[in-house]
Amino acid sequence: MPCSLEKIASQFAIEGHFLSSEPITNGLINATHLVTCEDSSGGPRHYIFQCLNTQVFPEPFKVMHNVATVTQFLQEQAQEGELKKPNRALQLIPTNTGGPYLQGAENDLWRCFNYLEGCVSFDTCENEEIAYEAAKGFGSFLHQVEGIPAAQLHETILDFHHTPRRYQQLLKAIDQDTQGRAAAVQKEIHFIQQREELCHLLIDQIEAQSIPVRVTHNDTKVNNVMLDAESHEAACVIDLDTVMPGVAAYDFGDLVRTTISAHEEDTQDLSSIKVRPSYFKALTEGFLTGCPSLTKTEILSLATAADVITLEVGMRFLTDFLEGDLYFQTSHPSHNLDRCRTQLALLEQLEANAEKFTVIIHNLTVHGSE
Repeated sequence: MPCSLEKIASQFAIEGHFLSSEPITNGLINATHLVTCEDSSGGPRHYIFQCLNTQVFPEPFKVMHNVATVTQFLQEQAQEGELKKPNRALQLIPTNTGGPYLQGAENDLWRCFNYLEGCVSFDTCENEEIAYEAAKGFGSFLHQVEGIPAAQLHETILDFHHTPRRYQQLLKAIDQDTQGRAAAVQKEIHFIQQREELCHLLIDQIEAQSIPVRVTHNDTKVNNVMLDAESHEAACVIDLDTVMPGVAAYDFGDLVRTTISAHEEDTQDLSSIKVRPSYFKALTEGFLTGCPSLTKTEILSLATAADVITLEVGMRFLTDFLEGDLYFQTSHPSHNLDRCRTQLALLEQLEANAEKFTVIIHNLTVHGSE
């Protein structure tokens, strides 16, 4: 770390003087710290400081453009529009010179956010109520940012959800087989190749303009929604580094993928992977309640969204395994393969429940609009 948190904090327009800092360790990408200051009344004031990971985000200024654009828009809505809860909207605290971030001497990039008092997050989804509120939070986010033209934001990770290109990357890794691992994963390769058509499902709809491109979150894990500590109602969506142009099915699909089963992402016990249709219903109802402006075509695209995203993530893990574990952090040699197998097993479960999910979506299409 190029300098102390106290020195970094002193260069932002925060209230009070620095007391302490502590790391927040549940994030995997950025270095995050909770900073406590003492305000003029002697009470504590908290802030979130982050050092952006420029290896994951090699164009950090594009990331910060997106974050600044979205947070400013949401703050304006919170203060003047339908939300009227400025303390429950993410705010980017400016530097002392008015900038949205601080670039350090070693080209590290720091930013500061308000701390959402009275809010909590959950790393796992323990009941349908939390599933509903998390989905409502992400749906509300899509609804709130509809006023931002998608073209105004940068694509912070190129082809992030372009599933056909992820498939081509996998084929290239199989062909090159730099680590000599392809022979051991023929079952997984065959499973994915049988589903090549699924890779094109959402992209074909986007290219045909049957589902609209909008501003989407693209990292819809449950712990990226802050809930009111008492009521557990959705309060605010956080972690906006992957906000960029996309489609609603991306956000819904990844939320289902990470919520509908209680298994660990790298479990070796594939029998523990069981989807919960009641959770799918809660997620669907919450998402549609949060974003009532989804078109009927968008709503129909949600039925198989999780299949596409689960296959995509499985391909990414397998590609990284074949290339020598260059992207995802691993703790043992077969870690990415375990992750891949988990995703493929989940996809099988999703496919087995496809009819149930389609019925749920069909029954809720009344919420859509042409």
